[in-house]
Amino acid sequence: MSLLNELYEQSDLYKIRHTAAHVLAQAVLEKYPDAKLGIGPPIDNGFYYDFDLGVDEEGKPISFKPDDLSDLEKRMRQIIGGQFPLEYREISVEDAQKLFANQPYKLELIAELAQANAVISTYRQDSFEDLCRGPHVLDTNKIPLDGFKLMSVAGAYWRGDEKRPMLQRIYGTAWHNKKELKEHLELLEEAKKRDHRKIGRELEIFILDDEVGPGLPLWLPNGNILREELDKLAKEMEDKAGYQRVSTPHIAKEALYLRSRHLPYYVEDMYPPMDRAGQQVLPEADELPVPHPDPRLGSEVLPRPPAAAVRVRHGVPLREVGRGPGAHPGTWLRPGRRPHLLHRGPDRVRVRPLHRPPLRHLPRRRLRPLRHQVLDEARGPRRRPRGLGQG
Repeated sequence: MSLLNELYEQSDLYKIRHTAAHVLAQAVLEKYPDAKLGIGPPIDNGFYYDFDLGVDEEGKPISFKPDDLSDLEKRMRQIIGGQFPLEYREISVEDAQKLFANQPYKLELIAELAQANAVISTYRQDSFEDLCRGPHVLDTNKIPLDGFKLMSVAGAYWRGDEKRPMLQRIYGTAWHNKKELKEHLELLEEAKKRDHRKIGRELEIFILDDEVGPGLPLWLPNGNILREELDKLAKEMEDKAGYQRVSTPHIAKEALYLRSRHLPYYVEDMYPPMDRAGQQVLPEADELPVPHPDPRLGSEVLPRPPAAAVRVRHGVPLREVGRGPGAHPGTWLRPGRRPHLLHRGPDRVRVRPLHRPPLRHLPRRRLRPLRHQVLDEARGPRRRPRGLGQG
């Protein structure tokens, strides 16, 4: 646990939110007596509690109704106003199993605590007692009546396991006072206005479709114009910096990938082979262009993992690669990887890692990013102050 988390757990705000989750659980049990309780911890901006409301007469899962949140908030304020003290006690495994005999999720937690020889403790307010290690406020009245709000209901698998039952999670937020709550709600509203999914739909830039997949935009004409303009700008800057492009096929023979060592090292990230005219061919990997022995392509066959022959940037189409004078001679650049230096021998090309000297020994031109190089060219040569380098 980090220091920030430890400090948060000891803060008054953490205790307020933790107790608010217990008050919520009490209100839900009063409204749905057969509900099964999961867990209800504080989180960064509030708290939540997981519930299993069971099934109805037709065997369908019971869900919270649209007006339940407002009713639960009203009951929570009544409980808070009762000024019930939070009473802590430690109990044995047998007592805990009797206390939560009709709560299967709690019994699972109790069994894990017993196996770990951990302390089993509960907190009680009014008529509600919950399995909990704390901490909490002294009494329910410490929760500001106008400083909390129930936000939403969502589904959540028990213990985050998709093979376990789906529970209903009620999210809430709680703060020291009404002012802090209002500021938080205003921030959430501003975030909704700036949501890229909302803006993209309203400006007809892109749309998202669940049938396509999450995070996979379908670019509309306006969005495609933006994509083309950005790609055009990137190409103009690369052309100005002296970059040259080559393109390779989307597929190549399996033997070529074996020879270049793509296949042994990147097989998990590559598409499965296809049969084409009786030959096994492999589709091009996302970040690995098809290797070829022609040096004009700048991707000579390499005798070890091809970190020295990868594209400089992600572009359209994906098979494009680039090489420019801003890099060290014979060096290919890959984002997030150390440069590798190509050494030409009498018979073939060798590759070895480029051992970079300390930054203070590097030439200035290798320290400056491409965008700075372009700006330097636009500004012209720098003037040396008088008296420097003279005499």
